[in-house]
Amino acid sequence: MTEFIKKINLLNAMARIQPSSENYSSDTAYWAARDMFDDVLFQINVVTDAETEYIPMVHGHWIEQTVSSGRDSWQCSVCGRKARGKRENLPYCHCGAKMNESEDNNNA
Repeated sequence: MTEFIKKINLLNAMARIQPSSENYSSDTAYWAARDMFDDVLFQINVVTDAETEYIPMVHGHWIEQTVSSGRDSWQCSVCGRKARGKRENLPYCHCGAKMNESEDNNNA
């Protein structure tokens, strides 16, 4: 069964968790989180029209990637897009998937 979320509730929740520069150790990390946040809002607002009240909730998980630089790198299990940073600072992918699915659950 498909799980849906009320669009206005999602937008209100996103407003409460906006990245704040005080929560990041560097400007680069802050702006990376800010860009991801803005991409998710774009997906919610542009991909859905003004009449959309409910949108399907998509769940995914980050797949750890090996990179020679030693930096944390992840790949979205839903869209395949790559992201860098600490996993706990990446609650959503750019595609809008909520990254709360366990890696052994492939229902995304």
